[in-house]
Amino acid sequence: MNDRRQYGVGSAGGRGSAQRLPDSLRSHGPEGGSLVRVFQDEKGRRWEAVVGRESWGAFFAIFLPKDGDEAPRQTMMEAETMEGAMKALATMGEEELQATLARSDEKVME
Repeated sequence: MNDRRQYGVGSAGGRGSAQRLPDSLRSHGPEGGSLVRVFQDEKGRRWEAVVGRESWGAFFAIFLPKDGDEAPRQTMMEAETMEGAMKALATMGEEELQATLARSDEKVME
């Protein structure tokens, strides 16, 4: 099942969810929605990357496979705010997205 709702991504608020875009980043994401980056890894597989926040306040780049049955993955970000994390994700180039995915861990679903 490759449904983004299953992973708590795409709605405002809540643990592990993507947050509403700050005004300063609206141009990087869908109108009033979450920032979603779509890219291909080095093997040609497509992924969506979003920002998530854990209950203890850490921000993560969360990677959701668009092709295949791979589990979601995550990498902790060095941002201190949601806006900072979204800006970091929004400004990553394709190679940086690939490198961030490459050093990610499987997201443990509780």
